[in-house]
Amino acid sequence: MTPKVSERGAMPSLQGMPRFLGIGSARQSANDVARDGTQGPGRALPHGERIQHSFGSRHDLSSVRMHVGRKSTEACDRLGAAAFATGSAIAFRSDPDLWLAAHEAAHVIQQRHGEGPPAGLDSPGDRHERAASAVADRVVAGKSAKDLLPRGEGRAPGGAAAVQRYTIETLGAGRAQVGETKQTALFGSQTLYATSGLISGANSKLQAAGKHGSYIELKAAGGSVNVDGNALTGVQPEFLAKPGSPHSGVEKANAPGGMDTEGTANGPMALWTDCGRSSAAVTGSSGGGDRSVVYFDNGVAKLGKGVDDSTVSDWLKGEPNQMANQVYMDLLPRFIERSDNAAFVVEGVHYDMKSNTATGALAGAAVGAGLGALIGSFVGGLGAAPGAVIGGVAGAIGGAIIGSQARSKAFRKPATIAEAKAMYLALGSAGMDKFDKEAGINFHANPEIGESYSMATEGDMPGFKSYPGVDTWNYHWAGVVMKDGSDNITLENYAVTEKYAASKGVDQYDFIDRQWNFAMYGTVDKSQTFHQEHLASKTHGSHATSIAVRTDQ
Repeated sequence: MTPKVSERGAMPSLQGMPRFLGIGSARQSANDVARDGTQGPGRALPHGERIQHSFGSRHDLSSVRMHVGRKSTEACDRLGAAAFATGSAIAFRSDPDLWLAAHEAAHVIQQRHGEGPPAGLDSPGDRHERAASAVADRVVAGKSAKDLLPRGEGRAPGGAAAVQRYTIETLGAGRAQVGETKQTALFGSQTLYATSGLISGANSKLQAAGKHGSYIELKAAGGSVNVDGNALTGVQPEFLAKPGSPHSGVEKANAPGGMDTEGTANGPMALWTDCGRSSAAVTGSSGGGDRSVVYFDNGVAKLGKGVDDSTVSDWLKGEPNQMANQVYMDLLPRFIERSDNAAFVVEGVHYDMKSNTATGALAGAAVGAGLGALIGSFVGGLGAAPGAVIGGVAGAIGGAIIGSQARSKAFRKPATIAEAKAMYLALGSAGMDKFDKEAGINFHANPEIGESYSMATEGDMPGFKSYPGVDTWNYHWAGVVMKDGSDNITLENYAVTEKYAASKGVDQYDFIDRQWNFAMYGTVDKSQTFHQEHLASKTHGSHATSIAVRTDQ
C-alpha cells in the first residue's frame, strides 16, 4: 500500500540539550539559568518595527524586552542556545539578526496563548520550534506571519513561563544540526557534512546490508566545515547499479543523461518518492517480503515477518503494521506475567482472579484421608479404611473452605491483534514505556546503519483519532545511512499524490524525483526521536508504532 498523502513534508529536528545542566558542583534547573540571564530592565526588541509589521497589531510586542550582556551570554551558553524566551523577556548570546529576533518573538506570542511546552521547557525540533522558524522566515521575506501565529485572546504576561531555546550550531555556512560527537553537520535537508572516518565506516556497513548490500553509497562531495576542531567534508548519496536490481527505474534516472519523472536530468541523486521503496534502496531490499522487524525479548534480538488477522482494518494490512503486530502479540503475554510488572497490569484486561476452591478440596481430601486412616487405626477400632473416608470428607470440606479464601491471577493471552493492542494501552504510560524500552520500539527504536525506521499508523487502537485537515498516512519508512554517537542520519523521501503522479503519466509508486531528504534523529532525548518527530506531524493520527527493520541476509 502507499501512504494516503496530499502534500510532501519533511520534519527537520534540531540538537537538544539536557533538561538540567551541571554548573560547578551543583545542578541548576533551566528555569533558574533563564532567570539569571534575564535580570534587569532590558531594552526594546531589535528590528521591532519590521517584526511588528509582520505580526500585525493583534500581537503587541511593545512589552518584549531584549537582554544582551555577560549574564545573558552565560545563560545562553549553559542552555546551549543562541537565544531563549521566557515570558516577555528574551536573552541573546549577542545582538541578534532579524531572523533570530523574529523567531524568539514568536515564542513570546506562543507563551502568551498557552502554547508553550507543558513541561516548562521546549523540545528542540518540536512543533513550537518549527512554527517559530516559519514565522521568522516570513518576517525576513517581508511577508505577513499573522496566519502562523496563535489566534484568540492571549493571556497577560506573568506566572510560570516556559523557557524556549533555539538550540543550533552557527557555523560558517549557516545554521546546522550537529551530531552528538560533532562529526556531522546537516544544513537544511540535502547538505550534509561528516568526517572521512564516519563516511567510510558508514559505507562499510551499508554494503553489508541484506544479501547484496545497499544500493546507496555516500560520496565525499567537496566543501568543508569545521566543528569544534573536527574537519567535516561534504557528503552526497550516489545510487549504485547492481545486476538484477529491482530499482532499474532509479538506475536509469541516475545514468548520464537520465531524467527523473519531473524531467530533470541534473542535480542531486534521483530516488523513488515512495518512502518504502527509497528505504528498500538503503537497506538492500529486493522486495518480496525480504524485510523483518528487529525487536528484543529479554535483551535478545528477534526477527519477524509480522502477523495479521481479521480484526485489522484493510488499510492497515501493510508490512509495517504486520511487523508491529508481531511485537505486541509475541511479547505481551510474558511481559504481563512478570512480577516486576505487577504495578502495570489491570484485572479484567490482563488477568482474571481465579478461586482455588477445587484445588483446596482435593488437597484437603488427600491430607484428610491420610490422617483419618492413621487415626482410625488407633481410635475405637474404627479401622484404617473407614477412618480414611471420614478423614477425606472432613479434609475436603476444610480444604474447600480454606481454598475458597485463596485466589490467584489467571493471566490472559491475547487471542487477536485487537486484544493485544487494548492490553498494551491498558498498561498505562509507565508500563507502555517500559514495554517499549525492552522491546526497542517507539521512542526506543534505534536501527543500525543499513537498517530502517518504519512507523505504522495504529488506526485500530482504542482511542485513535485523525486530525482535521491533515491526511493520515498508513506508514512511513526512513533508511539509516550514518550514525554520529547516539544520533541517526537517514535518507528518506515522501510520496507525491496520486493525482500529481497521474499528471506526469506514471503510477504514484513509480514516481522518481531529486527532492529526497537527509534527516537527523536522536535516540536519547525522546523529543528528537523519529517516533516523536513523525507523530508530532499528525500525519499518523494519535497512535502509531515505530520499529526497526532489517533486510534478510
